[in-house]
Amino acid sequence: MYSISFTALSSNQLVGPNGTANRVAAKVVDSNGVATAGLKLTWSADNGANLDLTVNPATTDANGQAVAYVFSNTVGNANLTATLADGTSASTVINFVAKPETPPVTTPVGPFSISLLSRTSNQLAGPNGSANTVAATVLDSTGAAAAGQTLTWSADNGANLDITVNPATTDANGQAVAYVFSNTVGNANLTATLADGTFASEIITFVSKTALPGTGDDSLTAFKTDVATFIAYVQQQLDSVGQNVEAALSQLGASVTQSSVTDALSAFETNDETFNGYVEQNVSTLNQNLSAAFLQLKTKYQ
Repeated sequence: MYSISFTALSSNQLVGPNGTANRVAAKVVDSNGVATAGLKLTWSADNGANLDLTVNPATTDANGQAVAYVFSNTVGNANLTATLADGTSASTVINFVAKPETPPVTTPVGPFSISLLSRTSNQLAGPNGSANTVAATVLDSTGAAAAGQTLTWSADNGANLDITVNPATTDANGQAVAYVFSNTVGNANLTATLADGTFASEIITFVSKTALPGTGDDSLTAFKTDVATFIAYVQQQLDSVGQNVEAALSQLGASVTQSSVTDALSAFETNDETFNGYVEQNVSTLNQNLSAAFLQLKTKYQ
């Protein structure tokens, strides 16, 4: 007989297409309280929550754990349930909150540019395949991240974008993400296009199951390549957050416009609270993105 317990790795996350994940770890122990590895665990969630980035069904690791990444477009609570093959199940309540107000941002100055970065690549083709995940980053002519831009994804060679928000709106980091599947082995062109016609394309590759890395030198070479991609993605995310926080800090410094110290202090205190919330939101999004990218890398080679 087994039992399941939960640990919230993050909570009260943002709703919406550019929201962040509530991360929950389930731990399975046997009747002696010993963590049990190698058990199949299936996740489910209600109230419109989705598990798009979650390995599902999952297999418990050496610590008896599996992790769910839960997103939602609905403010409020959702029930997350983990169920084992023998019918043992447990549920926990997770909460999603509305996006807080953020400091005003300077209106982006065109023309814009788009860069595409693969978070995962060389994924499996077929009905049970996995997604090539690509992030688009939009910058304005000053090099600042351009939030609020409408971006449309398209792909050729039979690739599909079924779970991708499309058209998407770039988030506070100027980003939108595509999840691309295909039943066709080989390359596909993924294109991101802005409303003003600016576009960028990236070639993504889908492989057959027999083409996955094995245990020899080819596997290590592929792993090193994917690690380099992961490191580049981490650096890009850090740079993007740094740009956003620097811009918000500059705006905070320029927000003292009142004619008296009393009024200025009161307004500055309010703006500072908003700034702190904005920084926390950016850091939270950064953590979620990096955790999801690492999980996908880890899952590919386990």
